[in-house]
Amino acid sequence: TVGIEGEPMPADGSTGDLVPRAPEVLAALGETAHERYTVTGELLTNTIEVTSGIGDTVAAATHDIADAIAAVRQVTNPMQVELLCAGSHPFAQWYDQEVTDKTRYHKLIERTQWWGRNMMIWGVHVHVGVEDVRKVMPLIGALSLYLPHLQAISASSPFWAGERTGYASNRALVFQQLP
Repeated sequence: TVGIEGEPMPADGSTGDLVPRAPEVLAALGETAHERYTVTGELLTNTIEVTSGIGDTVAAATHDIADAIAAVRQVTNPMQVELLCAGSHPFAQWYDQEVTDKTRYHKLIERTQWWGRNMMIWGVHVHVGVEDVRKVMPLIGALSLYLPHLQAISASSPFWAGERTGYASNRALVFQQLP
């Protein structure tokens, strides 16, 4: 089985600046239950998380994500809010961002302090279900041959807070700082 999560960034359609509009978007979408996808908030109010259902194929999971993004765009388009997708935003500053008002996020920030507040990273995550635990390590071993390729396609965050970092994937380095 396969499932996909995506974390698009709501951004001002004319400037590209992040906007803390996820709570407003989620409220407009309402509590409507969707059989094949979910749309929720994340750590920062500048992030909307879309998740697929559990698919039997990659095509099914990507179809779910496309439907979720289409639902979000029905709300964001009239607001002139675009959805960006990258590992980091090229010029946003962490201190301008707002933490989503949920106990779990406040606890996370309390635990991680400066690094948690600085967690302006986004991603696309693919979850793969394997039917037999004995297959997991052989599959990981086979996939390790492709790690350079996977790292190369994840190279989507060369900038941090308006600075060129010199790294293709600064997101990975920021994530390493968490306890």
